[in-house]
Amino acid sequence: MNKLVEEIIKPILEQDSNIKKVVGIFGGRFQPFGPHHKKVYEWLKSQFDDAYITTSNIKQLPRHPMNFKEKVRHMTKMGIPKSKIIVEKSPFVAKNLEKKFNPKTTAFVYIFGKKDTGRLGGGKYFQDFKKNKNNLKGYKEHGYYLVAPHMSVSAGGLEVSGTAMRELLGSEKYKKNREKLFKKMFGYYDKGVFNMMTNKFSKIFEDIIHTTWDNTKPKPKNPKHFDKKDRDLLFDLDLPIKVGDTIMMGRFKNKKVIIKSIDFNEKGDLIINGRPALKFRIIKSKEIDEFLIHNDIGKIFEVSNTTNAGGIQGVDSGPSLMFKNSDHYKGRGNEEAEKLGWTVINYILQGDVDNLPPDESELLDGWPIGPHNSVSYLPAGIGTGKTPNNQENLTGTKGYDKWFRSMRTKAEEVGMELMKFTKQDKDTRKQIAKDTVDTIKQQEKEEVEENVFTKQWWGDVLNEVSAKTKKFKQKLMRRGIVIRYDKAKAQKDLEQKYAGQGEVVGKKFGLRKAYYAVPKKGFKKDTKPTITITKKEMDKLHTDKQIDKGNLKVLYKEGLILEGGAYGHMAHPFDDKELTFGDLKKIIELGLGGQLNREDNVTEKLDGQNIMVSFKDGKLIAARNKGHIKNGGKTALDKKGIASKFKGRGSIRNAFVFAMNDLEKAIKSLSDKQRDKIFNNGYNFMNLEVMYPSSANVIDYDVTQLIFHGALIYDDKGNVKGEVPGSGRILAGMIQQRNQNIQKKYSIGKPVFLDVPKHQDFGKMKDKFLGRLNKLKAEYGLKDNDTLGLYHQMWWEHKIYQTFGMKNLSGKLVQGLVKRWAFFDKSYSVADIKKDMKRFIEANPKKKNITQEILDFDKTNHKQQVKKNMKPFEELFFEVGAEILKNVKGFISANPKKSVQGVVKRLDKAINVVKSGGDVKKLKVLKQQLDKLNAIGGTKSIVPSEGLVFKYKGKTYKFTGAFAPINQITGLIYF
Repeated sequence: MNKLVEEIIKPILEQDSNIKKVVGIFGGRFQPFGPHHKKVYEWLKSQFDDAYITTSNIKQLPRHPMNFKEKVRHMTKMGIPKSKIIVEKSPFVAKNLEKKFNPKTTAFVYIFGKKDTGRLGGGKYFQDFKKNKNNLKGYKEHGYYLVAPHMSVSAGGLEVSGTAMRELLGSEKYKKNREKLFKKMFGYYDKGVFNMMTNKFSKIFEDIIHTTWDNTKPKPKNPKHFDKKDRDLLFDLDLPIKVGDTIMMGRFKNKKVIIKSIDFNEKGDLIINGRPALKFRIIKSKEIDEFLIHNDIGKIFEVSNTTNAGGIQGVDSGPSLMFKNSDHYKGRGNEEAEKLGWTVINYILQGDVDNLPPDESELLDGWPIGPHNSVSYLPAGIGTGKTPNNQENLTGTKGYDKWFRSMRTKAEEVGMELMKFTKQDKDTRKQIAKDTVDTIKQQEKEEVEENVFTKQWWGDVLNEVSAKTKKFKQKLMRRGIVIRYDKAKAQKDLEQKYAGQGEVVGKKFGLRKAYYAVPKKGFKKDTKPTITITKKEMDKLHTDKQIDKGNLKVLYKEGLILEGGAYGHMAHPFDDKELTFGDLKKIIELGLGGQLNREDNVTEKLDGQNIMVSFKDGKLIAARNKGHIKNGGKTALDKKGIASKFKGRGSIRNAFVFAMNDLEKAIKSLSDKQRDKIFNNGYNFMNLEVMYPSSANVIDYDVTQLIFHGALIYDDKGNVKGEVPGSGRILAGMIQQRNQNIQKKYSIGKPVFLDVPKHQDFGKMKDKFLGRLNKLKAEYGLKDNDTLGLYHQMWWEHKIYQTFGMKNLSGKLVQGLVKRWAFFDKSYSVADIKKDMKRFIEANPKKKNITQEILDFDKTNHKQQVKKNMKPFEELFFEVGAEILKNVKGFISANPKKSVQGVVKRLDKAINVVKSGGDVKKLKVLKQQLDKLNAIGGTKSIVPSEGLVFKYKGKTYKFTGAFAPINQITGLIYF
């Protein structure tokens, strides 16, 4: 029967509650967490749907020896799941834990110790769980508290408490058998955790004086607790307070507290009502007591609530509510009417004195004649003029004295008396007098003359809206909807923000009609309109890089290719215009600090022959350009195609043909599943380096090896869609498992990972290079979050104005030239230049030669200026690269010294050949590159490698040091 009643009543009791889950929270310092805490947690789990421990990450002696990670390390050893321990700024405000639960269906119950209930259980937020358990609210509205049961635990003869545990871990008296007691106390022993905890807690006891004493005699005195007069600082002090007194406590000493208990802690700190009270304020109540004793408060209230003859209330010291006479009334009315451009023709009330406001004789006796002219008599409101409520704007002691006389009159009227001024009050009087003068001066500066019917006045009137309309406008703005007073602009918003999917709504705000674009129901921000492009338009798009299609501008951008052959060119950090100065600083710091491997392993940038390969329909294929990659490698080269392409190229032909033979044999040894994982039948291409000594470029590694870098995923159009994670390492491993890593001509290996240590002069080098970067940033007043692209834009704007004159060019033309010259964006064509200059020349006939000057610059000087623009960044990062590479370990070169000597010989040979050749262009290039090489340390900066490759924010970059200028110089022999 009882079960039946329970089943019937239960739904009725629960139907009004949305709470589906109740979470118990055990918060505390836990310095350290002990077996009694564990018992409380186990009890908590049995009481609620879920249970968590919350604790802070504070680490500060003496109260917080352990930080959060250290506490978790200890708690997990005691059997508390790591997922159930949450870090919080305050253990009793579980903000981080809130993120795990729905605020409407989850209630939080905090477990307090009995001593904390009075301190933490008050206020509007925390409610008693026992009283509210049948009507719980979500944790955003209320938190609930429950007093935890006292758990008595003994270990090793000790009653477990926070003090006992801290003594066990840090006090000298437990030093001999500390390890054994630790295991008994906490139920486990881990040497690492034991050492960590004893080190932390021993610091608490370092300053404590330890002496041996006979307990039949008085305990020796701790000198810290006594002053020079041998008075006990804990007990022999006379305090000006006693139990029952009221004092002001709290952060700002403004909270009244009645003293219930006075005590001192072991440090000698004063404790009032169980809380530290290092500072407090004593209320001086003598004068108030005297006033209350000698005055009848009841009579004062009676006087203050009465009204005088004629129903005129005489106690209001506020704004003037009455006029002295009819002339006063009419004068004020005429003045206000003129402000609005009106004239008063007549009054509804005629000269009937009974219906006019009372004159001076009818006002309350004993007050100054007439109503009070001002509330304060001191500067008030905005400006220096008079207002209806402040008809006197006085300063200095004159204003203060008049205010004082007015206040004294009011006080006497209710039976009070102003008390005599103390010296401090007199100082205040002087200060107020000074402040009022300063105030009036400031008001004179800020005063704005009133103008009737100004443009601003009409604008305010037209836009004046109700509170309801204001809320509606705020709602629109929160949704990101822009309010326009021009329908055409709102229509433009609809096209640009919502691709025309929605409508323009018109609505009156005040006296003006406003318009705003609203997306259609279900519109998503990433929804993109579909457009159809004809073949003719596609051809035009490839040629002009852009076409207009309705309200949209369609742009064509080549896909980024990364390095060598089809793989493209890998960027130096200064090549990426999207990087900010802050990013460049971070890259320099990571490089010099030995932390370039933060996102991925640092690999060696090899100076070999680069090729991309895939496996399709049972044979190895290779790509040397983007066309070979399209349609899953449909037109890619097989072994015969590679032999044909490099026919007559000697060692280079051999390097590639031998590589294709060895690779095909190795990859054919794999299973179909393994090959598909890496190559996907021609849709994934592996980038690899061919190391063949007789075809060496600048660096002779003296090894015959094929090094896999990694595979990229392509679509049918040859665009990169992603990468195959870890594919270089995986493919090399699979081949090695089949014992096919040693082939006829080559050995096959994975990427070469480098060890990049911290620079021995890290601080000095960091200051040096960041100083140079900051100097470049300061040239145009840029900040750390400004991009390198913005620097180049401003450099080119300055260059264009400097070369052709600021007055000669329109803003549109300058922007177009910057796009064309700084960012190689040819969408601003030569035809556009001529068109914009034609308009300019029509207005400025004398400047007709400028058009040709701009076109000549575009053809000849443009490339030279690009190099000049980039030079300071190139030199900076080549020098940084050289410093980093000096310390790198793990280069692939079989004989590093021999490799460096070979580079120096090739460099000397190239310099001599260019000098003897007499080619002016090559001599210019030689000088430029030698300047770069000398700037980074000359031949001393040469290492047996092209450089290193690293990842930053998901993108791949390289540091090359001395290799870049040397490669340019040695290339002059062949090109």
